Amino acid sequence: MHLACRILQALIAAGFLEAAPDLQGSNNCNALHLAAWGGHADCVRILCEAVPHFAGLPNKWREFPELRAFNRACELRLVGQEPISCEVSAVCCLRTRTGNPTLGLEWFQDQALEGLRQGLRDAASTAQISAGTRPQDILEVTARLTPAWRATSLHANFVDLRGSAFQQLMVACSQGPFLQTLHLECCGLDRQDLRALRTFLENGSCPLKRIDLGGNLLGDTIVDIFCSALFTVKDIGFDNVGMTHEGWAQLSQAMRISTEQGCSRTDVLRLARNDLSENGACMPSCASFGSLIQLPGCTLRQAFLDHTRLQLPQLQEIVAVLSKCCLTVLSCHGLAIPEEWARPPHGRLFSAIKDPRCSIKKLHLDRGEASDMSDKLWSAIKLRDAEKPRSAASNGQGSKGKGGGKSHEKGVPLSSVHESCRSSESTFDLREPFKTCPRALYWDVRRSTFRADFVTENMGVLSGVVLASNNLCLHDVGRIFKISLQLQRVPATVDKDQKAKDLVLHSVQASATATATPFLESCRVVFLREATREVLLLRSRLSPAGFRVSDLIKKVLPDVPAGMPSEIWPQVTRLLSELSDVELHAILESTNADMLKDPFTTSPFFDATSVSRHRTLVGFQAWRDFAEAASKEKLCRDESNRIVSHNFYRMLNFRPSCQLQSGGSVTNQLSFDDPLIFFLAEIHRAILRSPVHIPWHSSEQSLAPVFIDVSDKTGCLAQRLFIRTIPEGS
Repeated sequence: MHLACRILQALIAAGFLEAAPDLQGSNNCNALHLAAWGGHADCVRILCEAVPHFAGLPNKWREFPELRAFNRACELRLVGQEPISCEVSAVCCLRTRTGNPTLGLEWFQDQALEGLRQGLRDAASTAQISAGTRPQDILEVTARLTPAWRATSLHANFVDLRGSAFQQLMVACSQGPFLQTLHLECCGLDRQDLRALRTFLENGSCPLKRIDLGGNLLGDTIVDIFCSALFTVKDIGFDNVGMTHEGWAQLSQAMRISTEQGCSRTDVLRLARNDLSENGACMPSCASFGSLIQLPGCTLRQAFLDHTRLQLPQLQEIVAVLSKCCLTVLSCHGLAIPEEWARPPHGRLFSAIKDPRCSIKKLHLDRGEASDMSDKLWSAIKLRDAEKPRSAASNGQGSKGKGGGKSHEKGVPLSSVHESCRSSESTFDLREPFKTCPRALYWDVRRSTFRADFVTENMGVLSGVVLASNNLCLHDVGRIFKISLQLQRVPATVDKDQKAKDLVLHSVQASATATATPFLESCRVVFLREATREVLLLRSRLSPAGFRVSDLIKKVLPDVPAGMPSEIWPQVTRLLSELSDVELHAILESTNADMLKDPFTTSPFFDATSVSRHRTLVGFQAWRDFAEAASKEKLCRDESNRIVSHNFYRMLNFRPSCQLQSGGSVTNQLSFDDPLIFFLAEIHRAILRSPVHIPWHSSEQSLAPVFIDVSDKTGCLAQRLFIRTIPEGS
């Protein structure tokens, strides 16, 4: 018998396990977890006989010992090692936990198939392909996927995806327009699979936010995936792929070209556990990582080089450019960094981090032996930030004005919002054609031209685009177009200094092909009471038309005292016809009042300045024309005996949007936030008030999905409803 088994039996006989029944290792793994993962089949058998309840205790990741062993067996099989001992351990733990001596490895495969079917159903947000999933099962399930598949994340771990299974999976993924994360860890991918993955990326049907190929021993064949479409992904993971210095040089060169072309969006790069040492080879200076991160326009902000083999000259190059780049996070666990580099005040790394131009906020080093080095470098970061001028700090969280300290929105401070909710910004060139659907056209009196709001294909709502000529008309609302924009200085009627710039429609072309999925216009939160199936709504002060009329009164009428332009009248007439009777009556009464009447103004308090401003407004010819139109609408309703009640409700509504990036007047870049992350950020600021309950008219008894997309009657625009259940008693 093995020595470890004899020691284990001696400990059990001495009552060690009875004396410490709750003894656990890291990540809440008990002795059976560790023995099963290590493939110590004899020790597993002894533990299952002596302490069978260990088989029913999950670890930190809610894994029972048999799953830990089976995952390890799949990993060993993919790398060409013998998995028998781990498979025996997995079956032994499974039979002990379930009490069924007939179960075998087929049980794991059947469970993986059921999980695959659940994960790839239409309403699932996360698709999981578990270890041991049979390739024929992947082919069967993915062949049945429809365009209604709405998963945002696909995770596959320790699954043999080589060959036709992976190609079919990529075809299925191209049907999921909401897919954002592709996590393929230890899936045995080869060069042919990389070509299929590159085709999927270049197809662009679902732009990814993160891709992870860690654990696939591809070596330098990983370069086959390098393309401009790859570097539009914000988070790229190449951990433990067997990359060498040659692949490293080609990666740096490809990212450099993408950055110079202005199409790179990569924010995070993960290269842990790769041998990137040069070994006597000489890389071109333009292909080095240091030259990449100090390149103007480089978007890389986080680099993870944990346990990566780098030679001393390569480390010196990276340290030398820390003060010239925009890296904010650098992870260096396991790197052989000389201790003298961290010595204050003149250590090489200490000086680089303490440089005021350095942007590093987090530097991850090993604790233990390197704890003293880590403390010194963290002190360098603190000293650097403390020595920054107060004027620079006033632009951040230290100021009390707009953009600093707590959020100026009601709710919790922005600092409490998760970091991922604030780092979701992407950009694109406004001069390149992109698909849109006109949402509304309206006359801008200060510019004497029409402006339009567009819903883009996957970048939110673009508001206030100036129509330079009769490019579009009201009949084009709801159609699909490809447009490009340009920047022009605003007229003197808007900005007398003419320093600001307008987004102007440059070209417009009707799209020949219909969109596969409706364009996302807004996100709404639906609160559903769990037991009664009631929807929680908020009472609205104004109707949808009332909100637009309020904007018209406050923002348009003061600029046209002589009378409203003829271009506005069709929209004014339509808005008045959609007002409630209460709102229409309030407009008519406001003419002889000191303020706008309720519901357009709810406050009972007003000062002399507000009264004077209102009296000036109602004295304009534009107001008299507006009030006369309201009188005609009221007369029509009286004659036809038509009543429009004033009972309106609303939900928490958030509209994803894109806007000119900071500094975009020079770079011609528009920025936008991911709709889901935008929603998560905004919900932290929202405050519920005046709840109203109405019945939930639905026959469905199952739990509602995470979100549902509801299209309008044209099929071009959609609202995303996020379903949140509220338990009883809350």
